[in-house]
Amino acid sequence: MAVTQKSKWDNVGTEIPAGQAKYEVGKQPIAEYDNWINYNLAKDIENIIADVINKFNANTILKADTDNTPIALTIDEQRILGRITGGTIAGLTAAQIRTLINVEDGATKYPDTGEQAFLDADHTKLDGIATGANNYSHPSAPPCQAATAAQTGHATAAQISKLNSIESGATADQTKADIDALAINAGQVDGIEGSAIFKKDGSVAMTGDLDMSSQAFYSSAYLYAKADFYPDSTANNRYLGGSGAKWGHIYGVVVHEGDVAFTEKECVICGKKFKLGDNLILKVIQFDEETEEPMAIPIHAECASKHKTFTKKYAIKEDYDVWDEDKGEIVTRKRNKTIKKKIVKKKIKQGYELDTTTKKFWKMEEQADKMARDKMVSKVEATEDVEEEISEIVYEEKEFVI
Repeated sequence: MAVTQKSKWDNVGTEIPAGQAKYEVGKQPIAEYDNWINYNLAKDIENIIADVINKFNANTILKADTDNTPIALTIDEQRILGRITGGTIAGLTAAQIRTLINVEDGATKYPDTGEQAFLDADHTKLDGIATGANNYSHPSAPPCQAATAAQTGHATAAQISKLNSIESGATADQTKADIDALAINAGQVDGIEGSAIFKKDGSVAMTGDLDMSSQAFYSSAYLYAKADFYPDSTANNRYLGGSGAKWGHIYGVVVHEGDVAFTEKECVICGKKFKLGDNLILKVIQFDEETEEPMAIPIHAECASKHKTFTKKYAIKEDYDVWDEDKGEIVTRKRNKTIKKKIVKKKIKQGYELDTTTKKFWKMEEQADKMARDKMVSKVEATEDVEEEISEIVYEEKEFVI
């Protein structure tokens, strides 16, 4: 409660001498000393109350600009309590507040329909104007006309459509070097009919080499050669067919001396390997199912009168219909029986390349309208497993007695 005149401590008491302001065990405190302490404490409280009452007039608050220094601050009208950079707590003027919130002197308030108002519609309009744009006025255009090399003008819609279909950097004539630079591979021309490349009747001539070094060449029609048919420069190391994909018939006029070879490496009668100087004969073991032509294997001449039962693996045959151009009708022929089988192959991803010289993989990127090597990558990154369906020839073991 507030200290009133009725409850005020009146006894002044006696000031405590130096060194005596203490209590001693077993002794009563001196009353005059207690009176002095209580009297002075009451006086201090009275003076504080008087000081606060005198300083805190209307519209006054307590502030401290430094630690432990509270003082009274009276706020005048039209002021906002705040503190600007480098200043103390104070009632800020309108000018100080405009500087603080970055508003120019004289700016009108929002919303306002006066000439100085900047509304949402103004923001939208400005957002749609490009940086550096000016108030451009397009000149009147002459009537549309076809542009030629000797004049300038406006292109028609048809001319623009034609230009859009021309590749960037294209010239009037594509040279052989331009075409070679395209690096066309088999995957890019896969599915093009053979007649689009060359014709068997010679009406479209073909020069140069037809390289079939990596994949088997399959055709359901005929492959004509009106010139010599050679293997590549690696002589005596190329095959016409294989053990599991034999040619049905091979017709020839001349078989050169010393050039006949057999895949059998030993005599099926005596089991001995063939060697230089051996006399061989051909032993007929069966007849072709379609043509009834004899099929034979080589054995030692001295084993001609001997007999033996043995087995040999042959592809199972099946009938199929094909158009015979010479007869002008559909004929039935024999071919190897196949079954479909799914296999998983490791292939190079699109956008990657293998350097066949260094055996390193490269990631490709488009540079100046062509693909170029970007960086070397691992095989794991450059390749992927692709499931493919293949045709596999069906074989059976046949027993022969000769």
